[in-house]
Amino acid sequence: MNSTGFCVRRLGTSQQPVRSQNTDVGISGRKGYSGLMNISTDDFPQFMTDIMDVSKYAKQALCADVGGPADGVPILVWVSLNEDGEAAPAIVACPTPTEELPARDVLYAALNEAFVELGTPVFGAFVSEAYIKREVTEGERDTIKRGDMERDFKNNAETNVVECITIIGFSRTGHREYHIVEYKYDDSGQPNFSEVVRDGMSSGALVDVLDNFMGIITA
Repeated sequence: MNSTGFCVRRLGTSQQPVRSQNTDVGISGRKGYSGLMNISTDDFPQFMTDIMDVSKYAKQALCADVGGPADGVPILVWVSLNEDGEAAPAIVACPTPTEELPARDVLYAALNEAFVELGTPVFGAFVSEAYIKREVTEGERDTIKRGDMERDFKNNAETNVVECITIIGFSRTGHREYHIVEYKYDDSGQPNFSEVVRDGMSSGALVDVLDNFMGIITA
């Protein structure tokens, strides 16, 4: 896949992005994700907690910067070790998924970009914002199309669709977790977050892409 729309940036350095194709990391990279410099590389559950905390802060920083509700671009967080054995975090800013470029293809391309430019990670996580239905029947799951939940959320006062930050994380030792946090905007346009939900996420298009990649780095 053509890498247009992806930007790889190592954090904690003054260098320019490793590769940039008309996409700026934006406020998520400059402000909100500065907390990744202290990210855990010893404990995967703690890494996932840290990523969620940083992601919520990045969301708040973005909304404060624009003065109201705003959606961030998907981010792939990549934590490897430098020559001194210290954490060397980086982020890949990704294009927003579309019907022509679904989330699974965005994740696939981002993993390839990071692996080529940054090497094997200790931990990684794909962070995105999404509309999610609290309860989905098996029949609905097969018929939902891109944009359906967003339209339902905006047009149906009785909807059970919610806005969320979603994180699917992985380690080179084979661990994988899926964390979700719902949010609602207050009158000032700032997101108020609910409790984080943790899930093993055993199936789905993103899981298939990630499992294939993990088969490479854990071999």
